[in-house]
Amino acid sequence: MRTGVFLVVLSLLVAPFLPFLTTIPAAAGVPTITITYHYNQPFAKLDMEKYIDQGRETLRERGVNVKLKVNTWCCDDEDYKAKMALALNSGTASDLTQLDGFWLPAFASAGYLMPLPTEEWNEWESFYPPMQLSVSYKDKVYGAMYDTDVRLLYYNRKVFRDAGLPDPWEPKTWDDLLYALRTIKEKCPGVVPFAAPIVSAEGEATTMQNFEMLYLGSVPKASIESGTWLYDPEKGQWIVRRKSLIDTLDLLRTIYVDENLGDAMGALEAGSLGWKRRTEGLRDGKIGVILDGSWHYAWSWGSDGPCPWPNRDKELGWAPLPGSGKPGTPPIACISGGWCWAVNSKAKNPDLAFEVLKALEGKEALSVHNSFSAHIAPRNDVELSEAYTKEPIAIEFNERAGERLLPHTTYRPGVPEYPKVSSLIWRMVEAVCTGDKTPQQAYRSFISRMNRTVGADHVAIE
Repeated sequence: MRTGVFLVVLSLLVAPFLPFLTTIPAAAGVPTITITYHYNQPFAKLDMEKYIDQGRETLRERGVNVKLKVNTWCCDDEDYKAKMALALNSGTASDLTQLDGFWLPAFASAGYLMPLPTEEWNEWESFYPPMQLSVSYKDKVYGAMYDTDVRLLYYNRKVFRDAGLPDPWEPKTWDDLLYALRTIKEKCPGVVPFAAPIVSAEGEATTMQNFEMLYLGSVPKASIESGTWLYDPEKGQWIVRRKSLIDTLDLLRTIYVDENLGDAMGALEAGSLGWKRRTEGLRDGKIGVILDGSWHYAWSWGSDGPCPWPNRDKELGWAPLPGSGKPGTPPIACISGGWCWAVNSKAKNPDLAFEVLKALEGKEALSVHNSFSAHIAPRNDVELSEAYTKEPIAIEFNERAGERLLPHTTYRPGVPEYPKVSSLIWRMVEAVCTGDKTPQQAYRSFISRMNRTVGADHVAIE
């Protein structure tokens, strides 16, 4: 009885306040937007923490009342991609996800990502046109880049001095590159002349930071300028330039098999940690030249990186990768990529997720990230600041590399089939560099697999 009386009395006391209580916004609670990113080293995690903290500050300054819940995955790029695809497919992914730009078409075509209303975003025009195109698919934008990069040759200046090679070094053709590698082999016993990603375990790095860089130096310059060096969007066809492809594979076979200028077995043993083997080997004078990305200057060799190089600024040299030197080919080969933010198509509050994305893509947040990590900013109004880095010289390097190489760079085809084609490329590269197949055999196998993967009607051999 007492309980019943108490409940009646309580209801009478609360009743006058019910209209007021039911009109209180669910929140007096602050809405939450979830974010997921990955990292594979402490320096990368520290960078993202500083970057996202600035994003929070930008949201506060803009009066956006939101709580950010950040999920971090410690894994390499390929594992992260697989985990993110499963999360998006199962509906368990975060509202805002970090993606490599070239993944967007496949994820967008699967319905995992929300098209971004960039027409409502007045800052979108500040992004470089290639940065806008690289995140577009079928005339819709599915992400926004937060950094970009270039690829180049790094060399150990001490090894070059010991070999009697010029420093600064700037090869003009593939023959110039081979001359330097052969000289290192002759003059510096025990030093591996050259290293680049060559195994399937490194996935897209083997395609982009090795094959595509070399291949771009062997195709007609006009095809790069028209954007048809690998895929023709108007015809819907993958363009395979037989002579260029064979020339590229011949160069790789010369380096890794015929003349032993690279260490294929060492690359196989390193697997997905090949980047660490290359950066440590170059630092320690065990490798003479590597082909890799601009981020390594600060990311790998910085004082907080996984391979600190105390004498980096005295011992490290760099040069553009030259074209083959054949008529009609480009003088410099370069391809750029980068990472972006995208909104989950199943986000419960997509408008608010887009506001968070815009804050992370703001000038202030991008200045923090690109200064700290020494990447190239994707928009033309971002000023890098020494306040966010212990190594101002890394920013100077980044600016010089960007100024020198961005005019020559290109980007990967923005079509869903690209990751599948890339997997065929890296298998072809590994087969040639390990001596399992000759260039001709690898070429025939590649064409056969291309026909099965994308359809013979979508493959044009020139």
